[in-house]
Amino acid sequence: FLLTYKSGWTDAQRAAADAKVNILNDADTVLTTPVRSGTSAASRYRQAGNTVPPGSDVDHMVDLPLGGNDTTPNMSPLDKSVNRSLGAQIYQQAKGLPPGTKINNVKIGD
Repeated sequence: FLLTYKSGWTDAQRAAADAKVNILNDADTVLTTPVRSGTSAASRYRQAGNTVPPGSDVDHMVDLPLGGNDTTPNMSPLDKSVNRSLGAQIYQQAKGLPPGTKINNVKIGD
Protein backbone atom coordinates (compact mmCIF):
# COMPACT_ATOMS: atom_id res chain seq x y z
CA PHE A 1 0.00 0.00 0.00
CA LEU A 2 1.18 3.49 -0.74
CA LEU A 3 -0.36 6.07 1.59
CA THR A 4 0.02 9.82 1.29
CA TYR A 5 0.39 12.61 3.80
CA LYS A 6 -2.53 15.02 3.77
CA SER A 7 -1.64 18.48 2.55
CA GLY A 8 -1.18 20.84 5.46
CA TRP A 9 -0.36 18.25 8.11
CA THR A 10 1.98 19.49 10.82
CA ASP A 11 5.28 17.77 11.59
CA ALA A 12 3.53 16.09 14.56
CA GLN A 13 0.77 14.74 12.32
CA ARG A 14 3.32 13.45 9.81
CA ALA A 15 5.22 11.77 12.66
CA ALA A 16 1.97 10.16 13.88
CA ALA A 17 1.31 8.89 10.35
CA ASP A 18 4.87 7.51 10.15
CA ALA A 19 4.38 5.72 13.49
CA LYS A 20 1.12 4.18 12.24
CA VAL A 21 2.86 2.93 9.08
CA ASN A 22 5.64 1.41 11.21
CA ILE A 23 3.05 -0.43 13.32
CA LEU A 24 1.42 -1.82 10.19
CA ASN A 25 4.77 -2.93 8.78
CA ASP A 26 5.69 -4.67 12.05
CA ALA A 27 2.39 -6.60 12.10
CA ASP A 28 1.39 -9.66 10.14
CA THR A 29 -1.18 -7.86 8.02
CA VAL A 30 -3.54 -9.84 5.84
CA LEU A 31 -6.84 -8.72 4.37
CA THR A 32 -9.76 -10.07 6.38
CA THR A 33 -13.43 -9.37 6.81
CA PRO A 34 -13.58 -7.06 9.84
CA VAL A 35 -15.32 -8.32 12.96
CA ARG A 36 -16.56 -5.52 15.19
CA SER A 37 -17.91 -5.48 18.70
CA GLY A 38 -21.37 -4.04 19.24
CA THR A 39 -20.01 -0.96 21.02
CA SER A 40 -17.73 1.79 19.78
CA ALA A 41 -13.98 1.50 20.13
CA ALA A 42 -13.86 4.86 21.92
CA SER A 43 -16.36 3.83 24.59
CA ARG A 44 -14.60 0.51 25.23
CA TYR A 45 -11.20 2.25 25.32
CA ARG A 46 -12.49 4.75 27.88
CA GLN A 47 -14.24 2.02 29.92
CA ALA A 48 -10.85 0.33 30.21
CA GLY A 49 -9.61 3.44 32.05
CA ASN A 50 -7.88 5.14 29.14
CA THR A 51 -8.23 8.75 28.05
CA VAL A 52 -8.51 10.23 24.58
CA PRO A 53 -6.87 13.64 24.14
CA PRO A 54 -8.86 16.40 22.43
CA GLY A 55 -8.43 16.27 18.66
CA SER A 56 -7.84 12.50 18.68
CA ASP A 57 -9.83 9.44 17.69
CA VAL A 58 -9.42 5.95 19.10
CA ASP A 59 -7.55 4.13 16.36
CA HIS A 60 -7.20 0.41 15.77
CA MET A 61 -3.41 0.36 15.50
CA VAL A 62 -3.63 -2.60 13.13
CA ASP A 63 -6.75 -1.81 11.14
CA LEU A 64 -9.54 -4.36 11.28
CA PRO A 65 -9.52 -5.02 7.49
CA LEU A 66 -5.79 -5.80 7.83
CA GLY A 67 -6.32 -8.48 10.45
CA GLY A 68 -6.31 -6.30 13.57
CA ASN A 69 -8.38 -7.25 16.58
CA ASP A 70 -11.27 -5.16 17.86
CA THR A 71 -9.85 -5.22 21.39
CA THR A 72 -8.46 -2.47 23.62
CA PRO A 73 -4.84 -3.71 23.39
CA ASN A 74 -5.07 -2.90 19.64
CA MET A 75 -6.41 0.61 20.30
CA SER A 76 -4.62 3.89 20.85
CA PRO A 77 -5.41 7.58 20.43
CA LEU A 78 -4.40 9.01 17.07
CA ASP A 79 -4.82 12.51 15.65
CA LYS A 80 -8.31 12.69 14.07
CA SER A 81 -7.09 13.91 10.70
CA VAL A 82 -4.39 11.24 10.51
CA ASN A 83 -6.74 8.48 11.62
CA ARG A 84 -9.50 9.39 9.20
CA SER A 85 -7.20 10.03 6.24
CA LEU A 86 -5.14 6.86 6.61
CA GLY A 87 -8.22 4.77 7.40
CA ALA A 88 -9.93 5.96 4.22
CA GLN A 89 -6.80 5.34 2.13
CA ILE A 90 -6.41 1.83 3.52
CA TYR A 91 -10.08 1.09 2.85
CA GLN A 92 -9.83 2.31 -0.75
CA GLN A 93 -6.70 0.29 -1.48
CA ALA A 94 -8.05 -2.85 0.16
CA LYS A 95 -11.39 -2.65 -1.63
CA GLY A 96 -11.63 -5.32 -4.28
CA LEU A 97 -8.63 -7.35 -3.11
CA PRO A 98 -9.44 -10.92 -2.07
CA PRO A 99 -9.47 -11.91 1.60
CA GLY A 100 -6.17 -13.50 2.58
CA THR A 101 -4.08 -11.05 0.54
CA LYS A 102 -0.92 -10.32 2.51
CA ILE A 103 -0.02 -6.67 2.92
CA ASN A 104 3.68 -6.84 3.65
CA ASN A 105 4.83 -3.35 2.81
CA VAL A 106 3.07 -0.08 3.65
CA LYS A 107 4.75 3.17 2.63
CA ILE A 108 3.84 6.81 3.07
CA GLY A 109 4.97 9.90 1.25
CA ASP A 110 3.86 13.13 -0.35
